[in-house]
Amino acid sequence: MRIKTNEFYLAKSDYFMILIGLTLRQRWFVFIFLLLFCSLGIDAGFFSALLLFILLCTVYFIYLISISWIQSNQKSDAILFAPRTCELDPDFITSNFKDGSSIKIKFDYIKRCIKQKMYYLFFYSKIQFIYLPLNSISEPKDKEALNMLLKVKSFK
Repeated sequence: MRIKTNEFYLAKSDYFMILIGLTLRQRWFVFIFLLLFCSLGIDAGFFSALLLFILLCTVYFIYLISISWIQSNQKSDAILFAPRTCELDPDFITSNFKDGSSIKIKFDYIKRCIKQKMYYLFFYSKIQFIYLPLNSISEPKDKEALNMLLKVKSFK
């Protein structure tokens, strides 16, 4: 079964939030490291160690936000923000752009799928993904077919 989406695009603000979420999910261990590092200074007092932990976490979070903002505003990523439609079938995911170009990726190359409240992310490498908003699939039978496809491909 072929699943067709309505036209959609990835907004820079959505991409920015996706990058922050993915980065925090991939680098959660840094906060554990910071906590362990600050616990070494507990001899100076619990309040001092807690203040140091909060300060280091704040600096790290500001660093993550700035890196994500820089990435989401690069001019070289214009293809991410271009309006498109997608077609999904058991073999391929095809993105068709307004200018007539298309990208076709074999479904076997998809390593993992993350479902959020508003979108799906299909990862074909560790950091590269295909964005598919849930509201771009308007037909209930297409939503059902997508869920079945993900179950068959073992992503759910």
